[in-house]
Amino acid sequence: MKRQGLIITILACAFAAALFGLARTAPAGGGQACSPEALIEMDAMRGTVGIAIDVRNTVYTAIRDTGCVFSTAPSSAPVLLARIKGTPAVIAVDRMRQVYVGTEEGEIVRIAPNGGPSAIYSLGVRPVGMDIDRDGTLFAATESGTVIRLEQAAFAPAP
Repeated sequence: MKRQGLIITILACAFAAALFGLARTAPAGGGQACSPEALIEMDAMRGTVGIAIDVRNTVYTAIRDTGCVFSTAPSSAPVLLARIKGTPAVIAVDRMRQVYVGTEEGEIVRIAPNGGPSAIYSLGVRPVGMDIDRDGTLFAATESGTVIRLEQAAFAPAP
């Protein structure tokens, strides 16, 4: 168990170091691009909201300014999964590799491994933390200090 935690910590640090150590130039044209190349070029990934790691050690993150959600498999370049509506605030991934993004507007968006984003639940308040247990129950901590427990049955159907 300790070894697995150490491996995850090393992977997360390697991911962050690889992204933070790359070119620090603005995207071409000065705008906010939504591509893996723009992710790498962003100055220290400004606006990154959290990090989540799935059972295959794929790392997920979202960019606050663009709504872009990226995945990075071990030894691979970042891949754009989706661009969501709203401003990402938190991110989590379940054991089925579905990515959940909580937005500042209080929405929870699910991104299936082979599909686009879909809003599945409205918290009505901004989440500040989010995690998913092994049974797929989502826990969201809100800025008001409440922890909300959402069973899979509360979600809109998967796409």
